[in-house]
Amino acid sequence: MWPSDKTSRAWARSACAEMHSSFQALRNECSMSVGVRVRLHNKSSALLSDVARIEQLWADGLERFHGPWLAGDKFTAVDAFFGPVAFRFRTYDITLNKQSQDYVERLLTHPAMLQWEQDALSETQRDEAHDLDVQVVGTITEDFRAKIQTEIR
Repeated sequence: MWPSDKTSRAWARSACAEMHSSFQALRNECSMSVGVRVRLHNKSSALLSDVARIEQLWADGLERFHGPWLAGDKFTAVDAFFGPVAFRFRTYDITLNKQSQDYVERLLTHPAMLQWEQDALSETQRDEAHDLDVQVVGTITEDFRAKIQTEIR
């Protein structure tokens, strides 16, 4: 789960801690929703700051440990921690630099991420409050989720 090299492992744990405790604007303005695409009404300066810091963090790991994953040549816990970020960046069409966009594409095509996406898209239950939160910050432009089955009595 963690890189075997102690330097990359320490970096990965630090990056995970930052992911766990930071990026409130990204979390608040771009809630997790795998199955839709959203055009944001506005990208706040706080959101743009979060995106810039994430790109900086990713660049540090990719350059320091020579990729293609954040802590080196193997997918590890730090990559899994940033899986929800990759989904958010795609869902909300967040513009990224090439290195970051390439990393998002690698993440989103990893078998575990593809399975997560498939499971999410097949879910037929909806959280109405969550769907309303998404619509407050933007306009849903595409919906790939399975249709909700209505029960006939």
